[in-house]
Amino acid sequence: MLVAEVGKVIAGFANLSQSGRAKEYEISALYLLPDYQNQGIGKMLLNELVDMVPQGQTITLIVERDNKKGKIFMKPTVLRSQKNSRSVLQALRCGLMRLFVK
Repeated sequence: MLVAEVGKVIAGFANLSQSGRAKEYEISALYLLPDYQNQGIGKMLLNELVDMVPQGQTITLIVERDNKKGKIFMKPTVLRSQKNSRSVLQALRCGLMRLFVK
């Protein structure tokens, strides 16, 4: 788990864990307090989590179906990382995004 601190405030956190499947990790949480959204903190947390995963592994990003803000945040972040050759978007379904870490 990663925690984002701004001054003395815990602004948010993100969680990465190995799934039950071989070569697969899950990002099951990435939350920020509303006052700290849209400041790049979520992107920093996501990038740190991706960097923690060994090459050749898949990352599943779990986004709740009704979480519009989460989907809006995750999709362009994933697509930007694809352009940087850090990750490749494998699939995008309702509530599920998968990345492959090169």
